[in-house]
Amino acid sequence: VVSSDPLSIALEVRDGQIEENDGAWLLQMEDGGVRAERGASGGADITLKLDISTLSRLYVGSLSATAAVSAGLAECDRPASLARLDGALLVPKPWTFDRF
Repeated sequence: VVSSDPLSIALEVRDGQIEENDGAWLLQMEDGGVRAERGASGGADITLKLDISTLSRLYVGSLSATAAVSAGLAECDRPASLARLDGALLVPKPWTFDRF
C-alpha cells in the first residue's frame, strides 16, 4: 500500500469455494497500512463488486482496478475514483534473475 491519503474501499466479494470470503468487506487504507472488516460498508470512498479471482489479481498487482472494470471483471460505483485506487494498490513489478 503506497497511498498516504486515507481511502476506504467497500468490497462485495463472490467466492464459490470458500464461503467465509463471500460477502461484504470494508478495507481502510491509512498511514501506510490496511485494515479489513467484515460487514457494513456504508460511506466508503469507492465500492467494487468482484469475484475472488479478480480480487486476487488486484492484490498481487497483475491487474489494475481500472483494467478490471474496463474488462467487465468488476463493477464500480465511482469510476472517477479508479485512478486513486490504482495508485493505492500499486506494487513493484515482480522480477527474477532467471530467464525463461
